[in-house]
Amino acid sequence: APRPPVAARPRELPVTAVETLIRDPYAVYARYVLNLRALEPIGRAPDARDMGNALHAAMEAFADAADGIGPDAPALRAALLDATRRTLDDKVPSAALRRLWMKRIERAADWFADTEAKRREHAPRILAERRGARDLTAPAGRFRLTARADRIDLRGDGTIAIYDYKTGAPPTRPQQKAFAKQLTLSAEIARAGGFADVPAREVAEIAYLGLTGSGVGGKVQPVDNAPETLDEAWRDLIALISAYDVADQPYPARMRPKHLKYSGDYDHLSRFGEWGDAGEEDGE
Repeated sequence: APRPPVAARPRELPVTAVETLIRDPYAVYARYVLNLRALEPIGRAPDARDMGNALHAAMEAFADAADGIGPDAPALRAALLDATRRTLDDKVPSAALRRLWMKRIERAADWFADTEAKRREHAPRILAERRGARDLTAPAGRFRLTARADRIDLRGDGTIAIYDYKTGAPPTRPQQKAFAKQLTLSAEIARAGGFADVPAREVAEIAYLGLTGSGVGGKVQPVDNAPETLDEAWRDLIALISAYDVADQPYPARMRPKHLKYSGDYDHLSRFGEWGDAGEEDGE
């Protein structure tokens, strides 16, 4: 539970790090105060993270390929499969993985095309991979929250929709409320006009688009987009950042881990295990 000087604490974080700050503050300390990154092991086998990265690259290519198609489900399906195939050929060396991941997208293609056609009825313009930021005032001065939205739809009625692509299970409503603040805070940045080429507008929809490849092929997991919910999320963020602008506030390790059985990138650095079970056995 280190307590670095306030002047050494980060004055900028991405929205994805907010959940980390809630669950494992020590990881934020190690990454953004000590500037340490975990090294990839030599010969690491591709995993779900690599598939997620490939999917995001494919969806970015799809956004370009499908520009101007409109609510035409068969054409959208064809554009999705073509963009995915080209992306996998370019970014995934393993032929076996290319076939495996392509099959997953093929199983999700009908579901995605049908739901995508409905989304495009409302959105004449779709922006992919947009960066944004918004500042807040904390005890130690200005703090900047940054974001990179997978997709922002500019709807014809003057509102916007924000979507995040997932290959795995999206966060549940309770997880969204307590920990997974990424989309809620991204929506608050968008409401303030913080994204490039996106004017300040009300947010009509926030959702995770899960291309699971199972069941009907995918799932839409809505996120509460009520204005009072977005306001509350921003107030909670200000309170969280303000709490760490105090010299006595430590960065504890593993406060609320999502998975107890998985090790963290910085467990060795924090000497996790030496201060956990051993202390309990000694009656400390």
